[in-house]
Amino acid sequence: MTGRPRHRGSGQAAHPMVPSRPSPAVHHPQLRHRGVIAEVEHPSLGSVPLPGVTVKLSRTPGSVRLPPPRLGEHTAEVLAEWLQD
Repeated sequence: MTGRPRHRGSGQAAHPMVPSRPSPAVHHPQLRHRGVIAEVEHPSLGSVPLPGVTVKLSRTPGSVRLPPPRLGEHTAEVLAEWLQD
């Protein structure tokens, strides 16, 4: 597997999970109009493009309302739930 990035010291092939810059498709007006790309206000990053809800249901339309959580934002809540007797 030459030419592929390697995970530090492990010899395993690796690739960054998040691209360093967004795809040009993020700015395509048709994708935005159809809701394939949704703009969400993030507390640290400002307005960020996220994948929208691509399946359109008339009775239960979906929407992207919240940004992804910040690192550790829900840790205390999750651990409290997992560790209760």
